Amino acid sequence: MSKKLFLVVTSIIAVSLGCNRSAEVASTAPAADSRDLTVDDASQVPLPVANTSRPDEVVTAFLDALRDGNEQVAEALLTTIARRETKEHDLNVQPPGSPSARYEIGEVKHVQGGVHVNSTWSESEESGEQLTYEIVWVLRQEPIGWRVAGMATAVNPTKPPIYLNFEDVPDLLEKWQQADAELAALDEQEQLLQAAQPGTTLQR
Repeated sequence: MSKKLFLVVTSIIAVSLGCNRSAEVASTAPAADSRDLTVDDASQVPLPVANTSRPDEVVTAFLDALRDGNEQVAEALLTTIARRETKEHDLNVQPPGSPSARYEIGEVKHVQGGVHVNSTWSESEESGEQLTYEIVWVLRQEPIGWRVAGMATAVNPTKPPIYLNFEDVPDLLEKWQQADAELAALDEQEQLLQAAQPGTTLQR
């Protein structure tokens, strides 16, 4: 599993480096209450989707925004609670802006409380290697249409996917840190294995 690709995907919501707030501090902040939510600037952002757009169409618009680096559209396509939560915890929506990235939309599955939309995100490294990552987007329906509430993706292929809930930032940060530590350990193991392999020489 590529740590770079995981960071590209999870940079949908990135911690603001200037805020200097730890996950411990963030975890003590009160959760957003949907009863306190008000209409914000996101409702004024022109979107390529309508109130009646299907979940897969909303995910398509969301992934386009991530690929193109369109911060306003990406943020506007999050649920109201997700936008409120990220702002309260000093997080920013920061699309990676990867013009070379490609994606495909897969199965759409209706579940209790929302919809799961499967997708595949592919991107080329500088070496030319093609990396592919499978992501399940979790959407909830709001009066303005379907909106993105979170994502599920596998960090370690030997373990179940992890769910990053954009509506629960303390939980998101905890899982993000755990995944980052796990990827660092995997990278270290890979480096040790490579160092232990004998070098090859050419014989004539």
